[in-house]
Amino acid sequence: MKSRTCTKCGVSKLSSEFNKQADKSHGIASICKACKRISSKQWREENKERHAAMKKTWNDANKARNAIAGKAWREANQEHVYAKVMAWRNANPERNEANRKAWHAENSERHSSTIKAWQTANLERHRSNCRNWRESHPEKISAFAANRRASKLMATPRWADIDAIECFYAEANRLTRETGVEHHVDHAVPLQSKTVCGLHCEANLQILEASKNTSKGNRHWPDMP
Repeated sequence: MKSRTCTKCGVSKLSSEFNKQADKSHGIASICKACKRISSKQWREENKERHAAMKKTWNDANKARNAIAGKAWREANQEHVYAKVMAWRNANPERNEANRKAWHAENSERHSSTIKAWQTANLERHRSNCRNWRESHPEKISAFAANRRASKLMATPRWADIDAIECFYAEANRLTRETGVEHHVDHAVPLQSKTVCGLHCEANLQILEASKNTSKGNRHWPDMP
């Protein structure tokens, strides 16, 4: 391999230690890579504002291209990306939790629509995940059921028609058996939410398909502001 003398340090080095430069007659830069790195670092330190402006201009001009390239790289290296993300989360649990809460606060509707779209497109997998979670967390299911019963008791007025309430549940069970689609008895005005607390009485009950009731949650009710 041919050698060449660096015009900066004066040391004779192999051609592989020089960058290629098309406008040179021999196609190789006159300054070696090591000297070029030192020179570039020195220039950046002496021209920080100009370098930052140049970098920003380049990034803005290549933002779309970088986004596409970055997405392609992440898709091709999913395991590597996932491992790095999990390592960071484990090393920074408090920052990760703060970031998660901030993102959800700013993107609550986007988050809900994304989850709903995934569940609709992966219905069987979603049901399997829910079933596996319930089987793995029986104590949470019991606690939720107990809390739900307590909420109903506290929200049931003395004048509530218990027979009428039971008819709603009987009808929901009948529809589930006959249609093969699970039906729920829903509280039109939710028993618990940040804004309202409905009553557990016949006037506040309705029968919905389970999927519609789940997507409704406690975020919607008639005449809501």
